[in-house]
Amino acid sequence: MTSSALTPRPRPAVGPLFRILLSVQRFIPLFIKVPFVTHVLGPRRTATLAVHTPGPLMLPVTQRLAPDFNADVTLYLAPQEIRDLLDHMPNDVWIAIARALMDKGKYEITAGFADLLTENEIRAFIVTLNDPEGVMHIAPHLADPERVVNIARRFSNTYLVKLGKAACAGGNHAIAARVCLGVSPDRQRVILDALSAADRDKVLSHYSAVERRDMDETT
Repeated sequence: MTSSALTPRPRPAVGPLFRILLSVQRFIPLFIKVPFVTHVLGPRRTATLAVHTPGPLMLPVTQRLAPDFNADVTLYLAPQEIRDLLDHMPNDVWIAIARALMDKGKYEITAGFADLLTENEIRAFIVTLNDPEGVMHIAPHLADPERVVNIARRFSNTYLVKLGKAACAGGNHAIAARVCLGVSPDRQRVILDALSAADRDKVLSHYSAVERRDMDETT
């Protein structure tokens, strides 16, 4: 259930011409730089640019690029390589990129970047995304799925039911059980009663005997 770091796709090395670009880029106005990045560099070379550019300098470009383009750029990056950029990135920009990655089915890559977010940033991501199914696609690939589970437990029963169903649909009954076990027995029953009999049994199989008894005693 832990994140398995994906190896980024290979990107171009920094050659003499690229070093010139890196040295003069701060003097290039954005109205030239953004189309140059989009139409000349493309995602692979932009990834190289991002790795060798300070976050505050790269951010204005990133904010003006299409989320789909930025998502393609991340395919060539390890999250830690652009930590400085991520630390300066507003939530709305990150969430737009994450949505684009999820639309492409790149849940492991989304999880890799989500691992670097603070708890407040992950909460904002979950709330803004408003997609329990998407959250459950990402959660199994996180280094610590419990971070998402702990935040999700604070949401409404309606959201938790959707989350539980999405987890079960993806075969993640262990995560559904972890969501249930973090809330009161009454809320656990709301989630479990909304599941099919087969999914309910699979979720309960991840309960210990004591946890099962504690829930049954409050019935």
